[in-house]
Amino acid sequence: MKKDFLPVGTVVSLKNSKVKVMIMGYYPSGNAKPGYVWDYSGVLYPMGYTDGSQILQFDAEQIGEVMAMGYQDVEQFSFIERLQEAAEKVKTQEKEEEAPDADGKTE
Repeated sequence: MKKDFLPVGTVVSLKNSKVKVMIMGYYPSGNAKPGYVWDYSGVLYPMGYTDGSQILQFDAEQIGEVMAMGYQDVEQFSFIERLQEAAEKVKTQEKEEEAPDADGKTE
């Protein structure tokens, strides 16, 4: 199942929060949850980027509402398609790595 990624520049509100966040990237990792890869990175709206400590990481499930959609064109649609394909490959590899071997052990 392909994930529908929102375009960079999209402004969202997060569930259980009053802040608005502008999406600025995909699949970041961070110190808050070592080894975990989030769906999105973003910055507070309307301030934008002020310094590296203000970059937020969040998953699609944490989005409460899309306030404004980011710019979309052919290049963005093509990028999202490649991102979805890469995400599917990663998920497939993760499932294969978690599958038990002949002894019932996972790697």
